[in-house]
Parts: sequence; structure tokens; C-alpha cells
Amino acid sequence: QATKKLTDSIGNEKDLENNDFSFKVTMTEPDGTVVANGVCDSNGTITFDHQLTFKQEGTFVYYVYEEADGGNPSIAYDPTLYRLTMTVTKDSGVAWYGDTIKYTYSVTSVKVERSGDGGTSWTQGSQSSTSQSGVITLPLTSGAAFTNRLIEPTKVTVRKVWEGGSGT
Repeated sequence: QATKKLTDSIGNEKDLENNDFSFKVTMTEPDGTVVANGVCDSNGTITFDHQLTFKQEGTFVYYVYEEADGGNPSIAYDPTLYRLTMTVTKDSGVAWYGDTIKYTYSVTSVKVERSGDGGTSWTQGSQSSTSQSGVITLPLTSGAAFTNRLIEPTKVTVRKVWEGGSGT
């Protein structure tokens, strides 16, 4: 689960509108294949349009980030990038469909890392093995949170003085 906040330039929270900000989940690299898109609601809860499914065992890497391109120039977008490394194993049970065997797979662990600089350096977050009905809950230390900040316009007072001439 991820959350979104918008603050003014001194840190006071501002109201969000539904679908104000969008998010991506990609495979392998931050600019890799998009596997899910997300938006936040007015409460700041981010929901994604697809669940991740697995058809083989292995280790899979996904990235979660806010989409800031084409955004509002009066907002400083959060550059946080989350890297999720998931270990998937084949379940012991199988299902038969006629003469076809169907295996099921489970996420047995998730390693979460956070980068505030676009992926140059990473901070270990948490590890999880919580999976229920295909939904993985990630107990991130600080929560999967993205906070944008409004950029206040600079106010400048100018005084014009006319020297010499008749002023016309």
C-alpha cells in the first residue's frame, strides 16, 4: 500500500483531488516495461490497476515511482523510487484441468529498498513474507509514501524612479 501527500512550502498538508497524481510499477529497470499504473484518491491512498501475477519460480525486481513528467511546474515532485525484489516459489499442490496440470506460485519474500536520488543509492527498507489472496502487504519502515511540495512564487517589490527629463 502506498500513500500520497501534498504540502505547502513550509510543510502544511494541502487537500488532494482524486487522480491528481499518477504512479507506475515497472519491471527490471525504472524505465522498463510498465506492469501497473496507479492514481491517488482524495485521501492520498494510491491504488494500482493490475495485480502482479507469476507463472514461474524465480526472483523478480519491480520499481514503484511517481510519474512527474508533464506535471505542474509549481509542484516539486517527490523523486523517491522503491525497488521491490520478490522471491517466488512453486506451491506443492497442483490442479488438474482435463489432461493439463496447473501449478500455482506464491511470493515467499519481498525485499524493499528506497532511493531518494533516482536510483543512485539505495536504503534497505524491510523484508516481508505476508501474502494473502494474492495481495502482498509491505510493512515499510516509513510507509511507501510520496510527498510533493508546492513551490511558492517569489514575490519581488520593484519601485521605478524616473530621473531627468519631463517625465512625459
